Amino acid sequence: MKNQYSGFWILLFVFLPLLSIAQKELSLENAVMGRWGNLSPQRLANFSWIPETNLYTYSEKSDSIEVLIAVNAYTFEKSELVTSPALGSAMTLKKELARIPNLTWINTNEAYYIVGGIVNMYNRKTQEVKNLFTVPSGSSNLEFRPHSTDVAFTKENNLFLIIDGKEIQITNFSDPNIVAGQTVSRVEFGIEHGVIWSANGEKLAFYQKDESKVTNYPLVNYSTRPASLANTKYPMAGMESEVVSIGIYTVGKEGVTYLKTDGPIDQYLTSVSWGPKSKSVYVGHLNRDQNDFHMKKYAAKSGELETEIFNETDEQYVHPMHNLEFIGKEDFLWLSEKSGLNQFYVYNGSGQVNWHINTADILVQSFVSYHPGSKKLWFLGNHKNKIDKHLFEVVITDGGSKELKQITSGEAYFSSVSFNDDKTFAITKSSALNTPNSYDLIELKNGSISTIFNAENPLQEYQIGNTRMDTLLADDGKTILHSRTIYPFDFDTSKTYPVLVYVYNGPGVQLLHQSWLGSAPLWMYHFANKGYIVYTLDGRGSTNRGIEFEQAPFRNLGQVEMRDQLTGVKYLKSLSYVDSTKFAVHGWSYGGFMTTALLTSYPNVFKVGVAGGPVMDWRYYEIMYTERYMDTPETNKEGYDLTSNLLRASKLEDKLLIIHGTSDPTVVKQHSDLFLKECISNGVRVDYFEYPGHEHNVYGKDRVHLMDKVLLYIESNL
Repeated sequence: MKNQYSGFWILLFVFLPLLSIAQKELSLENAVMGRWGNLSPQRLANFSWIPETNLYTYSEKSDSIEVLIAVNAYTFEKSELVTSPALGSAMTLKKELARIPNLTWINTNEAYYIVGGIVNMYNRKTQEVKNLFTVPSGSSNLEFRPHSTDVAFTKENNLFLIIDGKEIQITNFSDPNIVAGQTVSRVEFGIEHGVIWSANGEKLAFYQKDESKVTNYPLVNYSTRPASLANTKYPMAGMESEVVSIGIYTVGKEGVTYLKTDGPIDQYLTSVSWGPKSKSVYVGHLNRDQNDFHMKKYAAKSGELETEIFNETDEQYVHPMHNLEFIGKEDFLWLSEKSGLNQFYVYNGSGQVNWHINTADILVQSFVSYHPGSKKLWFLGNHKNKIDKHLFEVVITDGGSKELKQITSGEAYFSSVSFNDDKTFAITKSSALNTPNSYDLIELKNGSISTIFNAENPLQEYQIGNTRMDTLLADDGKTILHSRTIYPFDFDTSKTYPVLVYVYNGPGVQLLHQSWLGSAPLWMYHFANKGYIVYTLDGRGSTNRGIEFEQAPFRNLGQVEMRDQLTGVKYLKSLSYVDSTKFAVHGWSYGGFMTTALLTSYPNVFKVGVAGGPVMDWRYYEIMYTERYMDTPETNKEGYDLTSNLLRASKLEDKLLIIHGTSDPTVVKQHSDLFLKECISNGVRVDYFEYPGHEHNVYGKDRVHLMDKVLLYIESNL
């Protein structure tokens, strides 16, 4: 009999073979704790290029000590630079070091490192170590000045510098609602730093926010006796937000200049970038609706607006995630999705030139490097319908680009690339389904590739089942969806197996990559070995697939994503070895929202679910993320109602365990509490478990307890 789904699925799949004749059982504790420890593929520690040389460094174990090695990229000649005991004994504290600390090279000979809060300088030429200064107690958000050991940092809500060992206070706010030098907009829009140094180190720009109008949200600190209140600022969708400004400080000068940014006070200021020679600062202005973006140029000295460079709009939303990359005196690269895929555009300082670096169906994930002499641009990206990632090269010409070339090859995921200063060499780090970390040296002139390190398989002695990567079609008959299936190590096609669907499927996240184990956490292999199939699908809404794919859930989060998850379920049920009566679903955060939504929207598809840190109603989630994808509760009441798990609580028929950290500042516990209240009001049975003191997820040894709780609940109810 013909399979009823045979015309619906695209059966493109890749098997990860059994990695060895397994001997050891993969325990849950080892799977959870070992993922970032003994069962994690080895990486090159302390890998970096030494500035203005063709030498790259890494550290390796030699007996009980660690040695820093330098390698000539042309000849592969190795030399030992320093050992961990030598670095430790040279310090004032005479600290014993078993490992080489993380070194940051600031010039050809000098690198700094921090041990015990003390900043030290190592000189490879003289082999001397100098203790420079102690990082002040209570400081955070350290941002080192380029090519220097001077550093900006924050204490409480204010910004400080250490210049030549001397501490300087830049801001002096006593009002706790005013915060300087920290990230803003809840780390959306790619904002990872509160301080942005100019390339020459003469000036810095810093974010400042006024949270006076942002609601205080009460979190409880259980570590005190009695428990105490720990307020956090939490702007929920539709409510008042923070007011952001940008300050400029010039090293050696008195005072701060603030950019005279115009526009609504609740706009977002993003993509803050220094122009050449530190004379200008470029700032992206994004309206609160997040559909109208203006890039503007300001004079650093006066803070005055010089010009508007460009304007970008979208009917749904504009999502700036990158800073500018300057490739000439005023020309810069800008990454935008306005073509449908994330690609480069070239602008000049006046906004008069607009070149589209058209890379066909290749989506740019990140800028890597540029060489002004050859006009070659390198970036990491992927084909819009694939989940690998590769290094690409393109030559920029007047009016556009030419000679798009893929430098790396294979079904692999190249997670990082590092160039030496003159762009003669690049070192890539990659992995593939059945290949742990690999480091390759590429000579860019002739394209020759030399493998410099291959990690051993850390799981070769363990019972590990196959991993299969599939490609399916969504219910529209055209959209490609990627999925991953993990099998028991002793899988037998003549038997039938229950299924655990692990779900996230939220905006801005991609779970599946063409990388080691398909990016699966090891607890999935432990659970598969107990006689389960573990399945994950990245549906529409997830990232790195183009704007149409990503914007599909706009104003109705969870709806198209649930249909895509059910496409995966239908596919699984078409397989002879799947027990179609025994399906479970589990997810965290957006995945917790999806888990609850699936159970309350499609009862009896899954027998059991576990929702961790779940969003239950988008009215209670923060402004920046929620309003991008849902607009406001006032302008999209229908969408907020449609997507609310609270309004569907009465429809819950299947077993559900909700888990929440009591100190969660991301998805506040109120979500779960309100859902429990709705269940109680409607006579619906539901299970609940808290992790006291934990925030949005559970880490450390407590994570073993968490995963045991999750998996035992699923087993008990399947």
